Amino acid sequence: MKLVVLVPVSMAFGITLAAAQNPIKRTDLQKIDQPEGYTTLMMIVEIAPNHSVPPHSHPGPELSYVMEGEMTVTFPGKPPVTLKAGDSMTFPASAVHRGTMGPAGVKLLNTYVLEKGKPITSPAPQ
Repeated sequence: MKLVVLVPVSMAFGITLAAAQNPIKRTDLQKIDQPEGYTTLMMIVEIAPNHSVPPHSHPGPELSYVMEGEMTVTFPGKPPVTLKAGDSMTFPASAVHRGTMGPAGVKLLNTYVLEKGKPITSPAPQ
């Protein structure tokens, strides 16, 4: 009975249980094993409103296009860059960065080129 009351209340505030559990949703669109020894992935990445992604890196380049919302990206020692719908950015391989999402969150079209067997993301060393 309490769950029935809680779900409409959470929906009224735009909160979903899935977003509370995992603020980052990835939807694979394409995956090819090219160039040789690499995997190229294209995906939609949705990140919850006001979520802060801690410092991390990708083993290969990341090409990112903002479809909806906005985010601020920070690389160590550089000024923050705010990206809004229609903006794009290329993240060099192994470049440590962090991101803070805007109040509406963000929806990205991302492409990653990764050496086979490497993870998409790794936390930055402390």
